[in-house]
Amino acid sequence: MKHVMHSKVTRLVLSASLWHFVWIALVASELLTALMSVLLRGKITYDYLITSCVVSLLVSIIIVYCIKLMRDVESQAASLSRATLNSMKDAVSVIDVKDFRILSCNDVFLKGLGFKEEDVIGKTCHEITHQRSTPCVQPDESCPIYETVETGEYADAEHVHYTKDGKKKYVKVSTSPIKDKNGDVVMVVHMSSDITEIKELHQELERLAETDSLTGTYNRMKYEDIIAKELARSGRFGRPLSLIMFDIDHFKEVNDRYGHSIGDQVLKDVADIVREHKRQVDHLFRWGGEEFMIVALEADLEHATFLAERIRKAIEASSSHGVGNLTVSFGVTQYKEGDTDDTLLKRADAAMYKAKINGRNRVETMIS
Repeated sequence: MKHVMHSKVTRLVLSASLWHFVWIALVASELLTALMSVLLRGKITYDYLITSCVVSLLVSIIIVYCIKLMRDVESQAASLSRATLNSMKDAVSVIDVKDFRILSCNDVFLKGLGFKEEDVIGKTCHEITHQRSTPCVQPDESCPIYETVETGEYADAEHVHYTKDGKKKYVKVSTSPIKDKNGDVVMVVHMSSDITEIKELHQELERLAETDSLTGTYNRMKYEDIIAKELARSGRFGRPLSLIMFDIDHFKEVNDRYGHSIGDQVLKDVADIVREHKRQVDHLFRWGGEEFMIVALEADLEHATFLAERIRKAIEASSSHGVGNLTVSFGVTQYKEGDTDDTLLKRADAAMYKAKINGRNRVETMIS
């Protein structure tokens, strides 16, 4: 209670102007004069008045000087605190853990997000960095502030922040506690390092590792990952899953007649047509050469056959870089209990081979 009262008095003193204290001193002097007048029954001499004025002036000067010293100290402390924050290369803010409001921040924080100081101070951290009205929700969204409050220790996490104009940034955030005399965390020092370039490079490397460089479809490595997950899901929940295998008819003749650069363009064009006509939930892979694969989720044999026929017609109706109309042969099969990646793939391959020997440019199915 004593500490709270002291803080209130300090804020009151620092918020008042210097002239306020001059007038307070003068009023206090006049009240003292009036009191003495009553006590002396009006017998106030000229010397007493002069003395009273001098005392009033001295009191005023002392008060003004003390307030100036207090303000100088406060200003120096604020300047030192600001200089310390601005000396850091990372974005730094001080956050009140009670309501997540930002109490101070450095220039790197403001510049990185495109805000001015008056836009930030007093706002919540989620309003400024996440551009939303609600804080992070544990445990789905890892917030180091919660962890620091709970443990009283340093904590960190990776977050996505947004600039004032909505640009996304990947950041490594950390929080360090500021505790009161009872050891409770009342504020945190929140630091964030921009890792956007590193994150995007990592994502690009992941994309390259799972993507066919020519057609932009998934590659075999990604197929193995997805088919294992989908087979497990279908086996556990009994959901339908189909596999469609297809290749371009007489593709060797295209390469031999027009050259490999035109052949590569034909592969790209076919992949683009399939992407346009497959469902959003389906996964497209380049299996090798002119062969492709579609993992059709939530599709039984009938629906997968319909999908393959739709794609076949779209490819047949198109033309690709002067090589004339292309045709494609499809093999379709559906997952059945006990299937493995190998058994499912063998049936799809056998169905496609059946389409080839039955005249090409057709869809064939195989269920056993």
